[in-house]
Amino acid sequence: MKRALRLLALLAAIVPAAALPALAGIPWIKDDVDAAFIEAKQKDRPVLIYFHTTWCSWCTQFERKVFSDEDVTYEANGFVPLEVNGDRRGGQPLLRRFNVTTFPTILAVTPKNEVLGRLAMYVGPADFIRFMHESREPGESLAAVDKRIDAGERAPELLIRSAERHYEAGDFDSAQKRYQDAITAAPAPAPLGADARLGAARIQAMKGDTAGALQQYREVLRSYPDSKRLSEAFVSALFLLRQDKKTQEIDALYKEFGGRFPDDPAALNDYARHLLDTGSDPALAVEKAARAVTLDPQSPDYEATRARALLAAKRPQEAMDAAMKALSMRPTDKDLWLLRMEVQDAQRAEADPHHGSGASGAAGASGASGPSSTSTSTPASKP
Repeated sequence: MKRALRLLALLAAIVPAAALPALAGIPWIKDDVDAAFIEAKQKDRPVLIYFHTTWCSWCTQFERKVFSDEDVTYEANGFVPLEVNGDRRGGQPLLRRFNVTTFPTILAVTPKNEVLGRLAMYVGPADFIRFMHESREPGESLAAVDKRIDAGERAPELLIRSAERHYEAGDFDSAQKRYQDAITAAPAPAPLGADARLGAARIQAMKGDTAGALQQYREVLRSYPDSKRLSEAFVSALFLLRQDKKTQEIDALYKEFGGRFPDDPAALNDYARHLLDTGSDPALAVEKAARAVTLDPQSPDYEATRARALLAAKRPQEAMDAAMKALSMRPTDKDLWLLRMEVQDAQRAEADPHHGSGASGAAGASGASGPSSTSTSTPASKP
């Protein structure tokens, strides 16, 4: 009760959210699937569905760097935008309907649930605009693509296109076969082979073959160093392992592949959070979190992770500096104010060893999940 009253007092001093300048961006309909599809039918527009979670760092990158972009916002006017939180029970039916197994995933679909385009990785504004254009002008039909393959064309791009069209049509066995053909046609290290393996893994995961999907993801990470989708492979593998609570395998995945992402702030932040969640190495967590902040100093989430890492490493004075920087960027975030209170408790405990609440605050920080908008989507290792 005492802590709750302290938080209320702190929040009362914050400038009301309505008084803060609003960021321009895509006007998402949040979690109301029926409303979005009714509007799409009335306006005869496709639905742009953004699937995200509270722990997905790449989702945060999309929200900060892509969805707020003026050109992206303008192009999105041709869609009805729907945002679906994959952590919430209400979003589960839509995840199953469209076989979404990784985050972030963005779909363009007709009001009749026909998938026009699927994006399961982070891209910048220019590539996202290209995705929206291609979704509205999908090109060759499935029948036309398969006719070319039956006539003898075996280009990996064509096989993957056929696999994707079969997948969206619900013919998963045919899609799997096309992906396997594409893997054969584009042996490692050809990047298209990685694309085919990721598609095959998605189907295996959907069918419950977790071991098979993990094998595909690991093969992408081991054998396709030039693929632009390495982060997607890593995130997808982490997602499956976390579903099954396989902490040791998660540790092994970080140790084997984390070094692939030394300059990826989302990856470094994710690794730091993993170390804090497992309580394994606060000093390394500080190193990773500090590197993430250096690479992207405008992220309050990365700064908050650094504060937690410093708190777990028993450096409360530095933790307070980091927590205050995070709050300066997002002053109405309740979780950040709670973090500040934890750090204050730790500071008092350091000044007065008989102060009891600080120890528990510092201990809680090492396993805290942090602000809801942050967490894993990608790997990290020592830069």
